[in-house]
Amino acid sequence: MSSRLSISVVLATYKGAPWLNAQLDSIADQLWVGDELIISCDGGLSEDLEIAERFAKAHPDLRIRILSGPGLGVVRNFEFALSQARREIIVFCDQDDVWKPGKLDLYRHGFREENVMAMLHDASICDADLHVIEPSFYQSHGSKEGFWNNLLRNSMIGCCMAVRKEVVDVSLPFGKIPMHDQFLGLQAYRMGKVVFSPKNCLDYRRHGNNASSLKSSSLQNQIQWRLQLIGALLRHPVPKQKAKSR
Repeated sequence: MSSRLSISVVLATYKGAPWLNAQLDSIADQLWVGDELIISCDGGLSEDLEIAERFAKAHPDLRIRILSGPGLGVVRNFEFALSQARREIIVFCDQDDVWKPGKLDLYRHGFREENVMAMLHDASICDADLHVIEPSFYQSHGSKEGFWNNLLRNSMIGCCMAVRKEVVDVSLPFGKIPMHDQFLGLQAYRMGKVVFSPKNCLDYRRHGNNASSLKSSSLQNQIQWRLQLIGALLRHPVPKQKAKSR
């Protein structure tokens, strides 16, 4: 395996114009030659597309692919964008956060260990103007490692996560799942090691238009979503040569 791992950053957008420029600017300096940035603009929204195209024009040295998403919501938009990713490590990216320096370096270093299938890092929870509300998502959420802990109460949020391409390859198409990040994180646990780094690499912006919520859902929804996850895991067996005990 090459010591210099290549990265696909997968960014899904939908009505992201108020925040997209700040997010893209925070990504630009962290991409290396050979990396790629995939921007999937859902719903054919011209403003998101215009921002992405201006960014690509301003950074001709970067490998940027701008796609028109399927218009079926955040999970399907990520599913589509992930199907286009070609690099060894795939980094999830939301439209409204801001990366801190060193985020991709953390992944480049951590995935040198071959049995690491996924990595996560901590984040600061911020308001719409990036004022810090909680300095640690891990502490605020009570994050725990382990397959069963994250099946019962998910700590694997996509904006703080990267996975090996093999994890995505065995997980597409998703089928019916509540959210892509928890499903892929659980798949990673089935295939090898998942690392929770204590490093804080993100300003996790929360505002009225987030696609995900930090609030607990009803018990009925929680049960339904976990049944969907279990069904998806059963439909997507992992390669025997990758399977490891937990």
